[in-house]
Amino acid sequence: MKALLGFVITTLLLIVRNESLLAQPESLWTRAYGGSESWEYGWGIHAMPDGGCIVAADAQPQPNSAEKPWLLRLDASGDTVWTRFANAGLGGEAYSIELTHNGDVVAAGTVGYHQPIMCQAWLAKFTANGDSVWSREFGGPGDQIIYKVRETPDGGFILAGLGCFDGNYLPDFYVIRTDSLGDSLWTCHYGGNARDQAWSVDVTHDGGFIVAGGTDSFGQGGEVWLLRLNPDGSVLWAQTLAPSPGLDEADDVRETPDHGFILVGQYEAAEFLAIKTDSAGTVEWQRNYLPFSDNHDIARSVLLMPDGGYLLAGATTGNAANEGGLIRITSQGDVVWRSAYRAPGDNVQSAFWGCDLMPNGQVYLSGYGNCDASGGTDLWIMKLDAEDLSAAQPRFVNTAQSSLESFPNPFNSTTTLAFSLPRAEEVVVSVYDVLGRQVETLAKETRGMGKQRLVFDGSPLSTGTYFITLSSHDVNISRKVMLLK
Repeated sequence: MKALLGFVITTLLLIVRNESLLAQPESLWTRAYGGSESWEYGWGIHAMPDGGCIVAADAQPQPNSAEKPWLLRLDASGDTVWTRFANAGLGGEAYSIELTHNGDVVAAGTVGYHQPIMCQAWLAKFTANGDSVWSREFGGPGDQIIYKVRETPDGGFILAGLGCFDGNYLPDFYVIRTDSLGDSLWTCHYGGNARDQAWSVDVTHDGGFIVAGGTDSFGQGGEVWLLRLNPDGSVLWAQTLAPSPGLDEADDVRETPDHGFILVGQYEAAEFLAIKTDSAGTVEWQRNYLPFSDNHDIARSVLLMPDGGYLLAGATTGNAANEGGLIRITSQGDVVWRSAYRAPGDNVQSAFWGCDLMPNGQVYLSGYGNCDASGGTDLWIMKLDAEDLSAAQPRFVNTAQSSLESFPNPFNSTTTLAFSLPRAEEVVVSVYDVLGRQVETLAKETRGMGKQRLVFDGSPLSTGTYFITLSSHDVNISRKVMLLK
């Protein structure tokens, strides 16, 4: 048997499936951390001022033991500075981690797995050296899990996740605000009669909060749910966003410089999804990105990049192997580059979950992979070099090859869509209303290289503004059209 920290794989030969070379940064290093015949998963990650990072994870201290919250601090080269198992007497996971304004570390997740309380929400604070400052638990009968923690302007914390109450085991959005000592200021749960699960929260410019996840209680079910909260937890507004008829969910949300929001998650439980809204939650644009492989893709995290664009990180599931997926997009959602990576070692399962941006433009990514032959899973950390933004160009965007035109526009009943493809490939052309609801699929088929035309018949629809989206392996474009009757 190998001790937990005795097994560290470092590789200079990163396995990567590259789908564009435009402005794509190089991997500086990729490492796996864990023990033989045990399970370790990486979740949240946060860059440190010294160029290293802190990681929220869970691990088995010994083979066949219960998983426990596991925190690591790494230096800029990926070497371990310290590790800590939190709440040693209980099982659990650490899903989110933040660096506070005074240089301390705060982590959140869940602990428990004992009756009558299945698991409770957990929040803990540590010094930068890993020494415990305090630890708090929240909840009651049922399951309460925190997936995201952020520091609030007053030095306290806002937590979001899921909570099962009243013995029905159907979760609600579960949001807790604490003071700087981790004591609860208020606790709220939001939802209906079905599953409602929050995955992420961010602090807004006015001291309020934006919470994102998925809902089966509202809309048609299986939709993105976005809640804008006042500082006291009261609801300012709520939006259900339905990019597709299938299962949609937001796994991360960030406020953007224009006080709008960027959400990422899954589209029809199969593709990376990105939605940009204004400050009232009205959709400005949305994109779904065709899978890296032939199966299930999901975006877990999003970063706001220096040029105003975004980096999406997540997982892609194929028949041969699972991989960590990255898609770099512009401020309008167009693809700049996309790549899939595998964790080092003899693995068939890899996934990204968390990511963070350093001041110098380098990016940390956390996840997990099968990195040895024991059958277990190891924590996986990768560090990307900064992009050369001077070379960044959206892939097939703003060129003659990728324009999407509509004429006439505005139109009365029908309009002709004209576009070009750089090669023969499958395309999906969809129509969405201003609330982000898909109202029609115009095409889902293989088209040839070159100029294409398609007629959109809006006769069954009401007067208003609609968005036509064209998605393929190489192209993601949207065009606003106006239907007048």
